[in-house]
Amino acid sequence: MEIKTVLDIYDHYLDRLGGESSFGHHDGKAWKSITGNEFRERGRRFAAFLSSMGVSKGDKILLISHNRPEWHLTDYTAHLLGAVLVPAYPTLTAKDTAFVAVHSEAKAAIVSTPLIAEKLSEGKTWVGDLKEVIVLEHSGAPHEALFYLDEALRKGESLISEGFDPAGKDRPEASDLASIIYTSGTTGEPKGVMLTHDNFVSNAKAGLARFEFRESDTTIVFLPLAHSFERLACYAYILEGLKISYAESIDRLLANLRDVRPTVMCAVPRLYERIYGRLMENASRSNYLKKYFIHAGVNIAERWAKARVMENRKPFFLSIAREFFDLLFYRGIRTRTGGRIRFFVSGGAAINPDLEAFFYGVGLRIVQGYGLTETAPVLTSNSESHICFGSVGVPLDGVEIKIDTDGEILARGPNIMKGYFKNEAATRECFTEDGWFRTGDIGHLDEKMRLFITDRKKELIVTAGGKNIAPQHIESVLAENNYVNQSVVIGDALPYLSVVIHPNWENVRAYAERKGVAVTAVEELIVHPQIEHLFDNVLKRANVKLSRFEQLKAYRLLPGELSVESGELTPTLKIKRRVVLSKYKSLIDSMYEGGRGGLGREKRTAK
Repeated sequence: MEIKTVLDIYDHYLDRLGGESSFGHHDGKAWKSITGNEFRERGRRFAAFLSSMGVSKGDKILLISHNRPEWHLTDYTAHLLGAVLVPAYPTLTAKDTAFVAVHSEAKAAIVSTPLIAEKLSEGKTWVGDLKEVIVLEHSGAPHEALFYLDEALRKGESLISEGFDPAGKDRPEASDLASIIYTSGTTGEPKGVMLTHDNFVSNAKAGLARFEFRESDTTIVFLPLAHSFERLACYAYILEGLKISYAESIDRLLANLRDVRPTVMCAVPRLYERIYGRLMENASRSNYLKKYFIHAGVNIAERWAKARVMENRKPFFLSIAREFFDLLFYRGIRTRTGGRIRFFVSGGAAINPDLEAFFYGVGLRIVQGYGLTETAPVLTSNSESHICFGSVGVPLDGVEIKIDTDGEILARGPNIMKGYFKNEAATRECFTEDGWFRTGDIGHLDEKMRLFITDRKKELIVTAGGKNIAPQHIESVLAENNYVNQSVVIGDALPYLSVVIHPNWENVRAYAERKGVAVTAVEELIVHPQIEHLFDNVLKRANVKLSRFEQLKAYRLLPGELSVESGELTPTLKIKRRVVLSKYKSLIDSMYEGGRGGLGREKRTAK
């Protein structure tokens, strides 16, 4: 069949599956799955129910759920009716959840739990245009107006038996709106990105041509499907016929990887940083000999990978050393990811090139790509067989990239959004007069059309001395240190760069114990001279890898982690710099005023 819409993608997949199973999920006791025929039948029943509730072609359906088979079931059902899916993150505040529901004009909402449903409640009524709220699981105190999915499916089955079966009668066209995805809002109020069926389908097809998936591959989904990255990847998986499983949670991811043993999967730099950080912490806790071998193994992996990838050489002695370290501990790292990974697809943020080289060296290739929600989302990528460390690859088929005079990356192609929902001013602002989309990112292209990202245009730091500095690069260098959990670089219009750090307190406590420090409370550790000495060295080590004008001169430690709930991170874990700068203003000011800081400690400067 010719694939023109998201519904076509699903139908193609379900036809191939038939009685075979996919959509693997863990119910708390064991792994279960759903056959293609079962999935299709549930979709028909759900469509009948929603149609009987007044949902029809062009209407908006709000979906607020963690990753699970019902996420894709709802997506499929929406397109069976020709409706528009509006996904949102379960972690959104009640205010932001209500904003998305009202602004999108959603007629029905499907949510994971009654607790999420409460965010949409105004007493005994629902916010905005919502008529029905359907809950996927029974938990907590039920709202009197709630439907549960099992009820909806029984009702739908009854309607179909009576001859009412609207599924597929209003099939969408390629140019129809498929979804409205609200941006994370790092710099202001969220905007609703309007993506058509053709936006998604063209990007999925181009992605398949680049990412080299195979029908025999299996994958596990752990990034939020409400974000366009994992969602588009799943459309590509489905087109190629991969079996899909859903991770229980980020905390259970490593255990789930060992169970599912995927061959390909999407991830973000945070995952690789955590795996690397655990290795470095293992080294710090080991005796001298083991510590030496771990650091030597890391060095060999990076050097071998850079020689193979960046210089196209096969270094004889490095290859022999790599085989030795593969027996020693590289295989153990691969085993933690299930032991069968051919490659990761990485996006969402830039990854440190040294980290990228290390994982390549241990046998875990990272295929880095680049895009935005507004571009459905992939613009450029490397491939399994063509990787360039530090680059996000070349444009996908059909996508054009050029660099504006101020360094901003401009894009054009069939995957570019229709515009922002009910926001014509913002839509006009993000396009040039001749129709190029303004990405808001700064970068450059090399002679092979490989794209290199510098930073977000709005997040570039311009110091008092006039230097343009990309904070994300510095933060990625800090992330290599196993004592650093999060960092935010400061310095716009200021004489030098500083940083606020949320330490990995588990590792810091282990260090303190080894050094004979008796205190364990975070507030006491922050002001302890031994810990101050530790973080002086953290900055010194980072500065060795940074250019002169990127040097960090001061730091402050945060007792608590930056989080989505506290408003400092977006649901996709990007830093809301404006929020951080405002919330910790006095702490930041103390790094430039001298004297005692906001945590009652003397200003620390890395000599």
